[in-house]
Amino acid sequence: MNQLSACSCATPLGRGSVKLHRRRVLGFFTALGLGSAAQAQSDSLLPPQSIGRSAPPSGPGAAGADPLAKISAADGRAAATEAVNALDSLAAAADRIVGEIPGVQTSQAELERKVRELESQRNAIMEEYRNGLFCSGCDRTRSDILSKGETFPHPGQSIVRPTSEQIANKERSLQTPIDQQRTVLNGLNQRLDTLRKERDEAIDQIQWGVNYWETGFSFHTQVLSMRLQHAQAQYRTKQAEIKQVLTTLGQDLFQAQQRALLDRAPALKEHIVKLQADQTHWGKTLAQLDKDHAQQERKLQAALREARDRIPQDASTINTALQRPNLARELTLVVSGSEKNPFASPDNLGVKFRLGDYTPSRRAQVLPGVQRMVDRYRALDSLAIASGTQAVPTTGTAPARTVPTGLLNPPPPADKAGAKTVPSHLIDLPPP
Repeated sequence: MNQLSACSCATPLGRGSVKLHRRRVLGFFTALGLGSAAQAQSDSLLPPQSIGRSAPPSGPGAAGADPLAKISAADGRAAATEAVNALDSLAAAADRIVGEIPGVQTSQAELERKVRELESQRNAIMEEYRNGLFCSGCDRTRSDILSKGETFPHPGQSIVRPTSEQIANKERSLQTPIDQQRTVLNGLNQRLDTLRKERDEAIDQIQWGVNYWETGFSFHTQVLSMRLQHAQAQYRTKQAEIKQVLTTLGQDLFQAQQRALLDRAPALKEHIVKLQADQTHWGKTLAQLDKDHAQQERKLQAALREARDRIPQDASTINTALQRPNLARELTLVVSGSEKNPFASPDNLGVKFRLGDYTPSRRAQVLPGVQRMVDRYRALDSLAIASGTQAVPTTGTAPARTVPTGLLNPPPPADKAGAKTVPSHLIDLPPP
């Protein structure tokens, strides 16, 4: 009996020992001289080589194997919020620019008409002046004097034929106001050209900004969705592993109880008690796993609902900004918000959005922060494969890669003989 009390079954499962209860059964039956029968009855139990494995199981359910752990879904929400704010200021600027253009065009047209009139007057005056048709007393032209109902030339005066110097001076005096008006007109032309370029760039920036907003909230929702999928996959894997432990415990307990009908040895009773304790421990472990997962799932689902609820709110804010009266004449765009495909082109993901800047000369500039967000979103597909989850692209031209169902819901690992194994991270769970 001393030999029986020293067998491996004396150490409870999961309480500091890496020996599984299978060894308790075999050790006990070996001590009773029934090793062959016990071995035959326990062929379906976990193989000894699986005990105390140092390597965790492969697949998305493996402990610590979470590629999403360092990815912050909130970064996508921050990018989306930044885009909404930038779009509002951008729309305000575009509305002001579009509203200013008609006034500049009107001033431009009026000034062009005035310049033409001055040039016509200059030409008529100079023609008479060169022909000597002006009064020697007042230096006014014939047509000017006659238009006032006066006599040309004035009484006591004569018709004067000007010298070359007088002609040049007269022409300069008539050209000066024309040049002044042309200077103002050139300024208006430059201003109009600048406004048109700024208008075009602002409208392009608005469209890229909407793309970037969609990329931001798509990153937010898809990372949350992938995290939820990953949590569910981990839960299913661990749940299956614990259930396998409980199944094996039940089989061992049944075998021990059957032997107890024939043999009332104290060691056998003690072994049954320990198996029942292990069974209780793993049952509580499974219940705690279910509880923790339910709580985590509720939290992730709530975060995902909140993220998706923000999309129509953002869309309403953007549409209000775009409905400014002047801008609405140039841009008809109704935003609803659709999740972006990670396979989409960088332009379609808003990589050219400059967060409210519409300077035409910076058109080719790409902001580093915007580039990073676009690159991170485009990398989600690879991250989904690595985490055993799936990104959810809804638009774009390239086909989405699918994730094999074996990655989403992997079976428990098996040894070479096909028997299911219990990972060491489950064997070493602390007692309740």
